[in-house]
Amino acid sequence: MHERDGEHQPAASHAHAEAAAGAEAEAEAGIGMAAKAAPILVNGRPHAWRPGLTVADLVADDPCAVSTALNGEFLARPARAATAVAPGDALLVFAAVVGG
Repeated sequence: MHERDGEHQPAASHAHAEAAAGAEAEAEAGIGMAAKAAPILVNGRPHAWRPGLTVADLVADDPCAVSTALNGEFLARPARAATAVAPGDALLVFAAVVGG
């Protein structure tokens, strides 16, 4: 048992209170669950996520970005700038294959 402000609290209650206080402080600082969520995947590789990230941001420097698919759905080039990416999303970026 831990003594706090003249009260006796079991250790588990004390730990729970500290965890709740930490979660409350994170919420006040603007650190939500989304910020702690898994990163996004770009061609199967983890990539950092940030609020406001779009598909256009992710493919801006990729000369091979001919086609994109977000979570298995084709995404046309004109829609990339308006399509936000969320934590846990998976983006495939690929070029057309020529030949036959």
